[in-house]
Amino acid sequence: MNIDKKARKFFSTIILFGVAGCSMSGSVTTELKDAYPLVEAPTDFQSPHEALRLYYEEIRARNLIQKMRKHQLNSEEVAFLSAAAYLTQHQVQIEGQLQISKSIAVEPGHSYTFQLQSFCVHAGKERPLVNDGFRVGPVMGKAPEWLPKILEGYKAASIPQERAQVLIWALLSGARFDDLTAQQRSDLLIVYPKAPLHFGIRVIEDESQSIISQFVPLEGRRWSSRLEELRGLLRDSQKTYEEISSMLAPVSSRRDPISMGWVKTPEGFFARVKSLGGYSSVQVDVYNPATQGLTFRPSELLAIPAQGQRLAISANVLSSLQQTFRDITDALINFRAGQKLSEAEQELI
Repeated sequence: MNIDKKARKFFSTIILFGVAGCSMSGSVTTELKDAYPLVEAPTDFQSPHEALRLYYEEIRARNLIQKMRKHQLNSEEVAFLSAAAYLTQHQVQIEGQLQISKSIAVEPGHSYTFQLQSFCVHAGKERPLVNDGFRVGPVMGKAPEWLPKILEGYKAASIPQERAQVLIWALLSGARFDDLTAQQRSDLLIVYPKAPLHFGIRVIEDESQSIISQFVPLEGRRWSSRLEELRGLLRDSQKTYEEISSMLAPVSSRRDPISMGWVKTPEGFFARVKSLGGYSSVQVDVYNPATQGLTFRPSELLAIPAQGQRLAISANVLSSLQQTFRDITDALINFRAGQKLSEAEQELI
């Protein structure tokens, strides 16, 4: 069959999309140009985390917990600790709501700060530095069909973050359902029961590929080979997570973080994201300047850097407040009870 160059290119493209198009696996395509617009920092934003950090520093500096246990507090110190306990309780409650519901209503004029687990969705790029900034944007490509399901389901399914990350890398590489390891298939079925149907079967596709390979340009075959090497790496049961991570998320050669500032989302709230170190955790600041409540759903947002890896954000909180909250409230309970209560009594109260 004689096919000229243009027809060959067109035909091969149509065939490739016809064979692979049924699968939802594939890369995130969001670029910095797709991010939401930068805005001036909201003047009324007050980070709850920063306020609590200052409270805790003062509590430690004034040795208030120990003084309370010895019943040596004055009324001003009791009021100070009570305010810290109230603010901490409020933050813990909001974090709990986000983790359970995967979204939260952000009230008009209110400030929010969350430290959340995040995931690399840009394998091969350098991982972020501590305090690297990101602009928020939409999740584009095929990933919106499946990525939020993993982000919102892995914690409840007791899938460790590292295992979820390798699964995400595998699906971003274009892996079909039967390309995955037995553990990955099991994990994916928990959060996405229709995975075999939606991600396709490689064996079936390989039969079609063998027929049409003569029409695929050489560069296309090279790219396919590189993706297969990546999928092979992610299937290698002998590789540790640290080994895989060092190859797919290399340490940056930069020394200084790059700040990005605030953006305004189409929903109308302001957001600012920075890395807490590497690709596995971020801090998200949110402020709602509107007159009505808006919804913040982390899995629908993508963190896009000036340089390095794009990150997907989960609703799973990395709370550093729980133990401090317990220390303060237990001390307050015992102080007001006038005696040392048992663990069971403190838990009940």
